[in-house]
Amino acid sequence: MVMSLRVSELQVLLGYAGRNKHGRKHELLTKALQLLRPGCSPAVHLKIKELYRRRFPAKLMQHTELSHHQVTAKLMQHTELSHHQVTAKLMAQADMSHHQFDDLLTRIGARISYQDTNYRRSIPAEERLSICLRFLATGDSYRTIAGSFRAGISTVSMLIPDVVAAIWDCLVEEFMAVPGAEEWR
Repeated sequence: MVMSLRVSELQVLLGYAGRNKHGRKHELLTKALQLLRPGCSPAVHLKIKELYRRRFPAKLMQHTELSHHQVTAKLMQHTELSHHQVTAKLMAQADMSHHQFDDLLTRIGARISYQDTNYRRSIPAEERLSICLRFLATGDSYRTIAGSFRAGISTVSMLIPDVVAAIWDCLVEEFMAVPGAEEWR
C-alpha cells in the first residue's frame, strides 16, 4: 500500500509541470527518487525511469517552415524532384531547355549530391542545381531565393558557391580550352 502511494506521488510529480522554473527536467527525476526510501526494489526504480521516459520523450529539432524536403518549393511541381519536373518559369529565366538541364545535371550531379544522415536529408542534386541556376539567371538575393525554395539562407549561401565551382570544374576544359600554338596564329 505504501509503495503504490509513492508510485502515484511520482506520477503526479513527473506529470505535473514537466519542467521546474529553471528548465531542468532531470531535477524532477532526482526529486522523485528522493521520495522513495533507499531500500526500494529495482522494479520501483525502473518504474520511475519508465514514467520519466514517457513524460519526456526524446525529440529531434525540425523547423517545419524551412523543411524543404517535406514541403514543395514554389518553383517546383512536386516534392520528389525528377529532372523533368523543373518548371518552365525556371527554364525561361535560365534560358535553357530541359535537355540542357539534364545534360548539366549528369555532368555535375555526382559532385553536388551528398549522402543523407540520421539527422537530416540532403538536398537533391536537381534542387541544388535549380537554386544555383535561379541565382545566376536572376541575380536575386540569397534571402529571396531561400524563401522561394524554402531553404535556409545559410544553406543557400553555402550551396551556390559549391555548385558554381562544380560547374566550372566540369565545363572549363570543354568550353574554355587553353588555345594551342596553332590557334594563337
